[in-house]
Amino acid sequence: MTVERLWRALNQIERDEALLEWRIGGVYLWPLVRMRLYREVAEAAGIFESLPPRPEVGGAATGHFKGQYAFGVVPFLRRNSAGEDPFSRPIVDALAGVSAALAPLVFGMGEADQGSGRPQVEQLERDFLKRYRPLAKLRVLPSLLPGLSRGHVAKWRRVVGFLEREFHVQLKSNRGFPRWLLVNFVAQRYGWFRLFGSLRMRKVFVVNAWKRALIAGAQQAGVWVVEPQHGLLSDMHPLLSFADRESVAYLPNELLVWGQYWAEHSALPASVKTTVIGEPEALTKARARVANRQPHTVLFVSQAQHTKRLFDTALAVADANPSLRITVKPHPQEDLEQFTAHLHELGRNKPTNLHFAERDSAAINLIAESEFVVGVYSMALVEAVGLGAKVIAVQLPGWENLRAIEARGDLTFADPATDPDLASALTKASPATDTGYYFAAPVSREQLTNMLKA
Repeated sequence: MTVERLWRALNQIERDEALLEWRIGGVYLWPLVRMRLYREVAEAAGIFESLPPRPEVGGAATGHFKGQYAFGVVPFLRRNSAGEDPFSRPIVDALAGVSAALAPLVFGMGEADQGSGRPQVEQLERDFLKRYRPLAKLRVLPSLLPGLSRGHVAKWRRVVGFLEREFHVQLKSNRGFPRWLLVNFVAQRYGWFRLFGSLRMRKVFVVNAWKRALIAGAQQAGVWVVEPQHGLLSDMHPLLSFADRESVAYLPNELLVWGQYWAEHSALPASVKTTVIGEPEALTKARARVANRQPHTVLFVSQAQHTKRLFDTALAVADANPSLRITVKPHPQEDLEQFTAHLHELGRNKPTNLHFAERDSAAINLIAESEFVVGVYSMALVEAVGLGAKVIAVQLPGWENLRAIEARGDLTFADPATDPDLASALTKASPATDTGYYFAAPVSREQLTNMLKA
């Protein structure tokens, strides 16, 4: 089972059933469920390991709503070791540094922002549901009356049935027709529409396109929605990639990317504008650490979808190469106990030359100081390419997202079936010679401000 096979299947049923044109109660359903189905099928088929559920975020939604804001910022859910969102902070600084009038309204997102005084996205969504769900039912449910819903339910069953047969799985959370999702989307979209309209906002920067109701509500209010790049993009991105499409509902209007590569290899609809802003600040700062790169060091950047499988490879490399220092950097969604539990399952001890990175250590700094960097399809691998490390992508599901980079000779693939301890890959891997295609020179503060204001 591979990610590529899942991607082909999703695209096949998308074409066969004309899912991108499917509207129910004025709502395009497929952009709302594509990622949900992708993830459930991937986990049910064993392509990915199951991710832990996100913690519930509480707190009041009240914030500084008085007055008007030309700009808004919705930060990333996760933060770096310093507690910052490195993807939205440069935007906030560039706008606020010009004048108080341009200072954006920054929303709260996730646990990190609870108690910050920022209007919390999660609580706003709950408030919108409480306030507008009855109205949303009146909008959506007439399209789902017994006589009218038969065709919609039958189409949904065909989609789910196709995926279940193709991957020999039984879906659970997405088996029933998602009436609730349609109603919730309409309620939240209306709430965001009213909020953005009252603020008279012109542009909102949203890190991560999965907040479809927020994007739709903003666009309905005439707001230009911009997504700053925060991770790996490819032509198989479940949220953004729609090859050969003019437009797709509920996608951002514009994507800020770090280099031209991302604009050319993401299969975005033609309507999504791309703007190159240059490499992220963290990468620029990390370049100073490359001088401290240590030979005979291998950094494994773990991924929550492959915790056990990638750790098995790290153990094999450590066992076969006692002279190498192996460091495992857990993903923010992983816990150290997962690795120790896996060692217990295997009935073995941790090799003496294998170490775990400190939880608050910055992955980018570890990358800069390591000779080899190993992962599956993490953005950290591309950052490693940009910093001149020898990069190896283990061919576990998702490696296909890096094929265009491997084709340029900028990283090395390793098949765990034929090269379980990476003996061949460690010999072949070499640094990239030209990384500007992925990470352009960063624009100046003034240039960035002008781009953001445009």
